[in-house]
Amino acid sequence: MIYLLVPLFSCIAFLSLIYATLRHRPRRRVHTLFVFYVVGVVLWALFSFLISAGFFPGADVLLSDLMLISALYSVVTYYHFLRAFMDKPGGIGVVLGYVALLTLVPFIFRGNVSYVVIAGQSAASGLTPDVRYTLLGIGLIALGSVSLVGWAIIELFQRYRRSADPL
Repeated sequence: MIYLLVPLFSCIAFLSLIYATLRHRPRRRVHTLFVFYVVGVVLWALFSFLISAGFFPGADVLLSDLMLISALYSVVTYYHFLRAFMDKPGGIGVVLGYVALLTLVPFIFRGNVSYVVIAGQSAASGLTPDVRYTLLGIGLIALGSVSLVGWAIIELFQRYRRSADPL
């Protein structure tokens, strides 16, 4: 039962973070992109909670697909936010990230690239969900996600090393 509270409290905490960020004036590009990133995380937590709670047992597959899309959206918007945080334009990584996301959405909804929680077996019913992974799809998604975030982290470290006053 307690595992249901983690995504629920995460969703609530991130919603309060969105509220606090939207109240900030003047709002700059970095604030807007941070809100976009946190919206993706909120959706991810919400879909995770709905799957775990078993409120919609017939919609587990759809919720799993939406959770995967929101996770991918979070990765791309996180990279975009980090670029804005470093005062850099979006660049080719942002464009490729959004293009990859838009390209993957139809494949995810068709079931070609996804992980699927089998309908009728939710955590609320006491059964462990049967999760199937499409190896190629998840592998490509993981590789792309790690590449984008790794690229951004390397840029952050380079900026830190070049900074005259890193603190």
